[in-house]
Amino acid sequence: MENTDDRLPIFFNEHGQWNGPPNFATLIGEITRSKIGLGYAKLKEVPLEDKEDVWNSVQNMYQVITINKKYVLAKENSAWRTEKSNKKRSLNDVTSVEEKKRKLPAYNKKEDWGKFINNISDPKWLKKFEQAAEARSNVKAQYTGGRKGVPTRWNELEKESPTGQIYRPDVFLKTHRATPDDDPSSSKSQAAAKLASSSIFILFIDIDDELVKEAYDKDPSAQKCLGTDAVTEIYGTDQKGYIRGMGAGISKSQFLAAEFMKAKLLEVRNELRKVRKKNEALKAQLDAERQKNGTGVHGQIYDSSYQQGIGIPSSFCLCCLRNFRKKVVALAYVDMKLLIDEQYDCMIEEVIDPTAMLCDRDDDVVLGNVKRSEFVKWPKAYDVTWSC
Repeated sequence: MENTDDRLPIFFNEHGQWNGPPNFATLIGEITRSKIGLGYAKLKEVPLEDKEDVWNSVQNMYQVITINKKYVLAKENSAWRTEKSNKKRSLNDVTSVEEKKRKLPAYNKKEDWGKFINNISDPKWLKKFEQAAEARSNVKAQYTGGRKGVPTRWNELEKESPTGQIYRPDVFLKTHRATPDDDPSSSKSQAAAKLASSSIFILFIDIDDELVKEAYDKDPSAQKCLGTDAVTEIYGTDQKGYIRGMGAGISKSQFLAAEFMKAKLLEVRNELRKVRKKNEALKAQLDAERQKNGTGVHGQIYDSSYQQGIGIPSSFCLCCLRNFRKKVVALAYVDMKLLIDEQYDCMIEEVIDPTAMLCDRDDDVVLGNVKRSEFVKWPKAYDVTWSC
């Protein structure tokens, strides 16, 4: 059946940041401004139906799967706060509360505008505004990612990297610039000077200097850890609740969990690559023997090579086992000649998702309880043959 859905698909990375057209964020901002008024002090006060209205409007224009709904709502929160900040900034030259209330912007309800003015005139909020202004003035590295943003730049750098791996300092230097102030002895100016003179900074502005590269490669493992990379060395340890230079909405625990899963996935892919290469080498050997000795002895050579090289019968094929959501949860050797009740006998080779349920055991038994080379039954509909 032909797919007639003309909505543009939106994808999110493992950190929960969207990677796609810049107008996606613009659209969320426009919808949020039209659906949610400024009269609420915090987004948690906004009725749930208004938030759902924003989500439904986004889904009408873009293909966003439900599992990414929380990320869209987080962007909605950011857009709503930005709109309030912009409106407050436009009133900086107005001192009287009553005069501020008279400056009602277009497409804003008078009731919501009045509540908004009362909120920003509250002494408690005025103190927060002053603290925020002071924090912005102390920024040591100004964000310069532009409309692309950190996720897109991260994706671009991964494609450009020969190894396909990059770390936080790589992205930080592509999306930030040093911001010294008038006092050269201040910590802000010193950090800016240190960044500008650091080997990693010079390397990434394409100055070909072997000494610089040698300094950069002196301790490459340090760049993999948030606590020892160049950003931490220059700007200090990240404060609680965020990671410097990685964009909004990423906590340290979330980032580390995503990096751990990426490492495990890379490990599994490497193992798969080794298995495939081994199978290809065996097949090449068998084909060479068949051409040399004739097809009559092919079966005998195949069985012998397979048993010696892998240790399983020739009727078994390497397969991916999927769950009911079509997600790959394990690798197994499957006896393709033995199909009983639409199920295969599968010898587990590698478990990818230890929490996946088994269809032939009790409810509390998962793949994590199955040992390597142990047999399980798996439905034919959820087997995908890779090498046979």
